[in-house]
Amino acid sequence: MFKKLTAICLAFILVISMALVPVFASDNQSSTTTDAQANMVSNDKKVKDDKNGKDNDDDYEDLIENVIKKFLDSNEFSWAEKSIEKMGLMGILNGTGNGYFKPKSNVTHVEAIAMVLKLTGYQNEAESIKVEPKYFKGKSDPWSYGYLQLALDKGIIIPSEDGSFNPKTPAKRHEVAKYVVRALGEREEALDNMKAKLDYKDAASIPAGSRGYVHVITEMKIMQGSNNEFQPNKPITRAELAVILDKADGKTDEPGNSTNKYQGAFVAFDEKDLEITIKADGKSYTYDVNKNAPVYKNSKYYKISSLDAGDIIKLVLDNDKKVIFIEFIEEGTADTDEDELTIVKMSYSNLPEVIQNKVDDLKDEANYVAIKYNQYIYLIATRGEKPTGGYAIEIEEVFKQTVDTDEYNLEAVVKITNPGSSIVTQATTHPYTVVRLSYFDDIEDVKFVNTSGSTLKTTTLKAIDDEEIINGTIKSIDVDDDEVTLTLSTTVSKTYEIPTAADITLDGDDADLSDLKVGMKAKITKTNDVITDLDVTSLEEVINGTIYSIDVNDDEVTLTQSSTVRKTYEIPDAADITLDGDDADLSDLKVGMKVKMTKTNGVITELEVTTVKEVINGTIYSIDVNDDEIRLTESTTVRKTYEIPDAADITLDGDDADLSDLKVGMKVKMTKTNGVITELEVTTLIETITGTIYSVDLSDDEVRLTEKDNVRRTYVIPDAADITLDDDDADLSDLERGMTAKITKTNGVITNLDVED
Repeated sequence: MFKKLTAICLAFILVISMALVPVFASDNQSSTTTDAQANMVSNDKKVKDDKNGKDNDDDYEDLIENVIKKFLDSNEFSWAEKSIEKMGLMGILNGTGNGYFKPKSNVTHVEAIAMVLKLTGYQNEAESIKVEPKYFKGKSDPWSYGYLQLALDKGIIIPSEDGSFNPKTPAKRHEVAKYVVRALGEREEALDNMKAKLDYKDAASIPAGSRGYVHVITEMKIMQGSNNEFQPNKPITRAELAVILDKADGKTDEPGNSTNKYQGAFVAFDEKDLEITIKADGKSYTYDVNKNAPVYKNSKYYKISSLDAGDIIKLVLDNDKKVIFIEFIEEGTADTDEDELTIVKMSYSNLPEVIQNKVDDLKDEANYVAIKYNQYIYLIATRGEKPTGGYAIEIEEVFKQTVDTDEYNLEAVVKITNPGSSIVTQATTHPYTVVRLSYFDDIEDVKFVNTSGSTLKTTTLKAIDDEEIINGTIKSIDVDDDEVTLTLSTTVSKTYEIPTAADITLDGDDADLSDLKVGMKAKITKTNDVITDLDVTSLEEVINGTIYSIDVNDDEVTLTQSSTVRKTYEIPDAADITLDGDDADLSDLKVGMKVKMTKTNGVITELEVTTVKEVINGTIYSIDVNDDEIRLTESTTVRKTYEIPDAADITLDGDDADLSDLKVGMKVKMTKTNGVITELEVTTLIETITGTIYSVDLSDDEVRLTEKDNVRRTYVIPDAADITLDDDDADLSDLERGMTAKITKTNGVITNLDVED
């Protein structure tokens, strides 16, 4: 049975080459292509002496002087170089063309989602989807259709969180935290920690819906922030995402995650046959090596000659199962003695009832648990809810490791099987495995690892009567009988009697059973099989939309939530309704208003409504007083007709007016409130033209002016226009060539011609 590769060290003589120059290439890339786009980078081989003149880098002779890498610019940030190169070689990250990665550039939502799905092994499934997701109609490119649809299907994107989600805009740090945590299967853990205290200085700026995700990703040490700040609203760069993905690698049991990475203690390198041997748990494993594979150690690139027997290393293999990247983890230590233990694989029917109950409590989520019961140890591994067809989990081997005199660890090797890209049914199942072994004293830690050596969970052995945690959602409450019924999974509900002495808290504050509500999240703690704590948290959901209709008689509001979704909600009498921050009733609301609705434990508790105002500017093109219509020229290419309601306020130059007072050419500022025209602010448009009279045509009532830049234009002077010559009334016949003229147009019509001799 192929077994995990972990940090076990043996002292072997190192056979090594001193002259390797690594060339990184993707799986389908020829060396010619790589050479053409490669960047030759030099390691600093200068010996750095300490105060005593002693060399601080014993391996500097083994540094690779010239490194040819996958990306030309991956060394722009030294802290991200290893992650960029490693993730690039694994096919998780792509370049931007011509061999460049552009680590400083921001990552869009869809780019981040695609990289996360590749990390968890869903690239083939995503790229097999060719139909544009309806939710992102017109907002995505063909290459991204499958990734976006799969992200929707797997709950990595949740539309109700943000109806305006645009996959092409830069992703913020708190948003990427959500995508990664959800992809790693830790969404429930995040929801359970939405009210957890965050120690970042800028914790107050982390959106409420992201706090649990930031908590989890911090606890997993995938994202840590900088200078004790998380900077949640800062767009994330490609370099930062590479480091995040590198840290997240190995923390998931999704398909593809562990098929090309192996960890163990270095034994030897065969220069002639290009083979590297590592050892773990008393077994040796040999892999073919790309002739140019380097060792990434202490932030520099080394030849394989820098390794000592026993050093713990991680190998990254390409699709041909050749080693293309070697990551130094830590120096070797003394060997750990270990023995393989005899285990019994248990069926559900053969388990004691208390262990059956434990399995029932655990199997709805991914868990790794070690329990002592009746002089046996039970190891339980669960995968959570999965589609039926191909998902499986099995504890294959268990090892007893001697870590000190009379101190031991247990190590369980877990085989995780996935169906690949096809799922044969939409039914659900809950894969789990239980093994039993004889109990012995002085067990320190219990570690669950996958078959390639990545740690899945490190825990301690707990007696079944020490402490038991039960998580669920409140289904019903019986205050008279002190009982709470919890929904533990889609198929399991259980009723618990809460002792008088039990501590009950609601959102961190002391509470009674009467304070609890259906739909709240509950965590029951049993100590020595007695319930000692009931910790309850309110479950909040926020729904955004625009009012489509209101039914005051039935207390209903229908919201438009997206271009394709409308839903009707019944508003309870107890719900708080505010309009623009003031208390309001349903009767105060109007179609078109924006709504933020809060559900607490599945019940609508708040309706925050805001008036939506839209301003339209234009020039009057025509007026139809009979039909109360006005047509505006809004741009050089756009004219639109609007029906003006009787209730609309119309002003002309600041005074009250009617449609009949308005003229073609006037400037208009129109205000729509919740989609209805409420104001029409109209101003007279006055235009002045100056020039010198070039000619006067009395028969056609025309004056031709020479204007600035020697441009000549002809104007027809209406009979109603006022004509003055040196401030006295005059006629066109009084005007002569060379006189200075000023023409005044009011709303596009000439109303004055003032001439000076």
